[in-house]
Amino acid sequence: MDISAVQGRATVAMACLASRSSERDHTPQITALNDYHGDSLSTPTAAAEAFVVIQHDERADFRRMRSAEWPSPLIWQTEQERRQMPSSRWWRRTRPLRIGARLLRAVSRAPRLLVRRFLGPRTRLTAFLQTAFRPLRPLWVPGAERTLLQEMLSRRLLPDAVPTGGWRTVCNAVMPAEGWPAVTVSVVTEDSERWLPGLLQSLRRQHYPLARLTLVLMDNGSSDGTVALLRDFQARHGMLFGAVRLLQLPNPGFGVAHNQAAMQTADPFLLVIDSKVELTPQALARVVAMALVDAGDVASWELRQAPYEQLKHYDPVTWETLWSSHACILLRRSTFVALRGYDERLSSCGQDVEFSFRCREAGYRLRYCPPAQVWCHTDVAANALNPAQHVGRIGAGLFLRLRYGAARDILAAVLLAPVALLRRGATGARRRLLGAYARLLRQAPALLSQNAAGRHRPVGVFRRFDYGMVRAGGTEPAAAPPASDHLPLVSVITRTYAGRDWLLRQAGLSVLQQTWPSLEWIVVEDGGDSCAATVAELAEHAPFPVRRLSQPKRGRSPAGNLGLAAATGRWCLFLDDDDLLYADHVETLAGALLANPGVAAAYSLAWEVRCDIDAATHRIHEDAYLLDPWYLQPFDRAELAWRNYIPIQAILFERYLFEAYGGFWEHLEQLEDWNLWRRYAAHADFLLIPKTTSLFRKPANPERAGARQAALDDAYEQVKAETDAALAVRASASVHGSPPPRWS
Repeated sequence: MDISAVQGRATVAMACLASRSSERDHTPQITALNDYHGDSLSTPTAAAEAFVVIQHDERADFRRMRSAEWPSPLIWQTEQERRQMPSSRWWRRTRPLRIGARLLRAVSRAPRLLVRRFLGPRTRLTAFLQTAFRPLRPLWVPGAERTLLQEMLSRRLLPDAVPTGGWRTVCNAVMPAEGWPAVTVSVVTEDSERWLPGLLQSLRRQHYPLARLTLVLMDNGSSDGTVALLRDFQARHGMLFGAVRLLQLPNPGFGVAHNQAAMQTADPFLLVIDSKVELTPQALARVVAMALVDAGDVASWELRQAPYEQLKHYDPVTWETLWSSHACILLRRSTFVALRGYDERLSSCGQDVEFSFRCREAGYRLRYCPPAQVWCHTDVAANALNPAQHVGRIGAGLFLRLRYGAARDILAAVLLAPVALLRRGATGARRRLLGAYARLLRQAPALLSQNAAGRHRPVGVFRRFDYGMVRAGGTEPAAAPPASDHLPLVSVITRTYAGRDWLLRQAGLSVLQQTWPSLEWIVVEDGGDSCAATVAELAEHAPFPVRRLSQPKRGRSPAGNLGLAAATGRWCLFLDDDDLLYADHVETLAGALLANPGVAAAYSLAWEVRCDIDAATHRIHEDAYLLDPWYLQPFDRAELAWRNYIPIQAILFERYLFEAYGGFWEHLEQLEDWNLWRRYAAHADFLLIPKTTSLFRKPANPERAGARQAALDDAYEQVKAETDAALAVRASASVHGSPPPRWS
């Protein structure tokens, strides 16, 4: 059977059928495998087809991994039905597709076979060709983004990658007024009368010495009351600042205006800010404090936007990122001038990404600063219908592919250009696109000649018209910061054991750097005290209480219960020592619980990072970041009864659940968290926040991954049966009015 049409879903089918939960009717999942043909198959036949798309060697591995007595009857029944499929009507109809696929594979293999047949593996000509084309090899090697992420990970593992107490401690540091550096604030306006009062007022309210700020207000030919507002502000409040300069330009564009603003002063830092932005009172002080202690090779520090955050991936420990949005960003002026500022060949769309790539091409790093938050007003409806925005985004994406992309990215630009023309866009977008393509053709020779990045090392990372990995949740608005200073305490509990201190340090830094201010971190070491020094080092500079507990070697579940018993927070969260939290993880979940008082637990989405961890050398090799559809599940008790779709670090829950219904069952070493969520969910509602705010690791090595999955599968039946029985007993006791038994 030809499986090329569903090859991409073969792994999903394998996971579906190889798990013990395959005894359940998986019709919804299996139906997805039938999208490429129109016949409606019965459930047994659909299951048989799903088993067929698992490659033969995968089925052999599956048989070796499972005993003959265990596997689900459905799997072996479908194997019998699979043998009858060649006689079916559907099999006869799809025969031309199978023949065509075989011919296509033969054609694709022909050049390689001819080279091997006539040149041989060791001929001089082959050696010459390999040597001659070796410089081009990086153009075609896939995984540029993976290479860049691995470089970021390597820097994370360095001892001095992050200040001892984490970046949050640095951002909240108190400094005398004379210690703050001078900053040039560059604001470019164009018909900004609607938004400008909020920005100007937020600048006046900064917890920063205003005399150290020089405001350069550049107006690009506004036709509304923008200039009058700027002049009024200059007259009434100019004496509060070091200087307020108002310049009017004939609309040269975003980049040209900011480039000119940078030349107005010699201040060490330049704050580029959009006219639709309002800074929170602490924003400028926090980002400047971070910049003052950061390394000299860091060029920029991006402030976090609200209510809609730029959900690109950043390193949860070092806060390093591959590109930055310049809606509000602090730049090192010396670097900005050395790199000649923004590329004026681009429109406002894409200039920030281009400058980010150029910084990294020159060897600089980029940083994200989540504690420094700004509110960005976005007229979504207007933007959706704006042809200039639509055309600018597409043109910038193609421009950047030519300037910074590898050969495959440049080839993709050639293919994406006509696709963009065919897509339905705003009125007049196609005509504007054709004009943008004409300009791009004229610029192409210069861009390709400048593209040293793609030839030597990856710089640009492209996914269609996006740049790099994007976390889920871009349409989820952030909640406004709570007005009260007395926020509920959150207890973060980490279980660890000997030899994991280097991983524990990373997990601990991701806790110390949370933007939620009311926290405590409890570390429970299962046997020994080898992690005591690491915890003590982090606790010395932590902005909140850190406690370490130890117990004799008893296992994961007793360690978790010890942490729960010691917790004093209203809400609790588990973080395994090899998992990481993005800076707003607790803030996102706690904000959801505050906004939904009837909900006892909130959980979010998480990256599943396939990686190999070498404990001997303290190295981690990350293979892939995945957002498994398995976890895209709104709260459903019936679904939770069959499978665990809530990673342990992804959920924040009320502590009263532990007090009322107990903690982990201490005899469980696998799936203990699934058992806990089911017992809590029997008495309380949970809430899904569809935003990626954490990551957890799984083995990339097939043998380790198989052994891990086998252990989970072996525990599945026992844990499910015991949990079902306990829930049934408790439900029965509740019906008959007798006091329900306490779980322990």
